[in-house]
Amino acid sequence: MPHTGSEWGVEFSAICPLQIGGGGEANVPGIYTHACLQAQTSAGQREDARMGKPLPANLMPILVFAVLGTVNALSMPVLSGPQREYLAARMTFMCAAPQVPPPAIFELQRDDDGRVLAAKSSTGSRPVNFSLPVRNNSAGIYRCRVTPRRGPDRGLPFYSNGLPFQVVIPVRGASLLPEPDPPTLYEGQMLTLSCRVQRGSHLTYSWLHDGRQLPDSPLGGNLTISPVTPKHAGNYSCAARNDMTSSHVSHSRDVPVVVRALLSKPHVSFAVTKEGSGYHADVTCHLANGTPPVQFRLFLNDTEVASRTALSRSTSFSVPVRLGERLGNVQCGAENTVQRLVSNAVTLEVVPVGGAVHLQVQYLHDAASTVVAVLLRCTLTRGTFPEFAWFLNDTLLGEKGASHLMTDRNGTLLLVPIMAENSGYYRCEAKDSFEESPWLRSQEHLIHSSASRMVTLEVIAVAFSCFLLLAILGSAGVALALTNRGVSSSSPARYRYINPRPSIFDLLEIPPRPNVSAREEASDRSSPHHTDPNMATAEEQLPV
Repeated sequence: MPHTGSEWGVEFSAICPLQIGGGGEANVPGIYTHACLQAQTSAGQREDARMGKPLPANLMPILVFAVLGTVNALSMPVLSGPQREYLAARMTFMCAAPQVPPPAIFELQRDDDGRVLAAKSSTGSRPVNFSLPVRNNSAGIYRCRVTPRRGPDRGLPFYSNGLPFQVVIPVRGASLLPEPDPPTLYEGQMLTLSCRVQRGSHLTYSWLHDGRQLPDSPLGGNLTISPVTPKHAGNYSCAARNDMTSSHVSHSRDVPVVVRALLSKPHVSFAVTKEGSGYHADVTCHLANGTPPVQFRLFLNDTEVASRTALSRSTSFSVPVRLGERLGNVQCGAENTVQRLVSNAVTLEVVPVGGAVHLQVQYLHDAASTVVAVLLRCTLTRGTFPEFAWFLNDTLLGEKGASHLMTDRNGTLLLVPIMAENSGYYRCEAKDSFEESPWLRSQEHLIHSSASRMVTLEVIAVAFSCFLLLAILGSAGVALALTNRGVSSSSPARYRYINPRPSIFDLLEIPPRPNVSAREEASDRSSPHHTDPNMATAEEQLPV
């Protein structure tokens, strides 16, 4: 039996035209008031009581809400449209309410204030469009309200789903801010780049290094590089764009980033020059790595005596010296804004060349005991800055030839390979490099191609064993001869002396050295390298 509500004193059909307990259709409006629910609850309790099936009072509202909510979802209007749009553009929403019988009034509202932003009257079932300009205050949640003008639901509003909308401000005025500023850093420090815009919202960012986009760069407005290396130097820029299908883009200007290499430990050395009757030590401070400018300092016995800012990795200081006098320890200091380094100490002393000149010879051979090279070293009793000269058969050698090479400031001579062209008598001479002084000469040493085969310990052992064997056989022969002497004393002697086989040393065929004294005397008169007759000479050969 349908309920009209008259027997309960409530005009139920006007508020909630719902048939409870009957067999008719349920015509459910979109909004239900608290009075409607109370009336439905009272009606249900009285009907159940009349049927002898009373329901608990607390279960009836739950049942009513479930039924009404299901029917209401099927009748709710649907609002669709953009979720974001650029400022000053237009936003267009579409409201469809196929379950609401026409004619009806369609209204567009925003949840924050509930004001009606636009309204249209529709006499058919087609969706209704609303087009509005996008302003700064257009952001919010929008809904569509549909109110029938006829029928049992006349004047009862139906509300759609809520649709959030955001206002996008076009990006403009991108700029790049570095930290530190100016962006000049040393290896190991941290660089932070911030992309800022004058205006814009809903932004994404991209980063460029020397015109190429950085891989895996952050989408945010900050780029951090730590620790920086020289490869991070260059021009950086950023691009800010709105996160939209058709996005606006703003590019910043390039910001040059300078990454300086850290200084390595300085190295100190010095050379001597003669100026008039005095001498000066040219002390050089050198860095293997580091980005100029560099502040160099010179320390003598831990006291700073000079300083200079250089635009390169090396500089020189001049210090007066006296021959044979030790001035102390000299050091170089190098520093920049983040480093301060000091070199090892070097003794500042100039000793003239003097005493004996020695020639040391070392044979270098392979696994087959064949000499492949000869190393000759010229050593001095004293002298800190010597100049060397090498001679082969009284002929001055150049620093580099077809079969020789000089190293270690020409103090070492390497012969490779050993052949007839470079065989002969070698000697070295030395004097002070910073002034004209007498040349001191070493003894001569013969280097011959026939000595290319080294006499190894194995060869000596075999030769010695053969010698012992021959000696034993010789002794046995002599004893046998003495024994047979009495048997045949009248017979002529049948034994004769047999010369032994030549030794391996006789096979070298070393030619005799000509008259050295007469030839050296003639050479000294013709050679510019005249030798002091009172000099001391010596020769030393390294063990093989």
